[in-house]
Amino acid sequence: MQNVEQKANGSSIVPLLRDPEARWDQPAVMTCQCGNHAVRSDRWRYIRYADGSEELYDHNAIRTSGPI
Repeated sequence: MQNVEQKANGSSIVPLLRDPEARWDQPAVMTCQCGNHAVRSDRWRYIRYADGSEELYDHNAIRTSGPI
């Protein structure tokens, strides 16, 4: 990207676009529709819904029952 004025804070995702296998140590932040947000790291996913309810998942947890 040439001559692009920096107007946002944060980490550039250009390295990931160039190499999807590149190391990435930053959590991903997602928004779906109005007020539904999630943060995902290698281990955790936290979701907060527009109605105020929340979910937290440990992706390292060993599943002992339920569907795969």
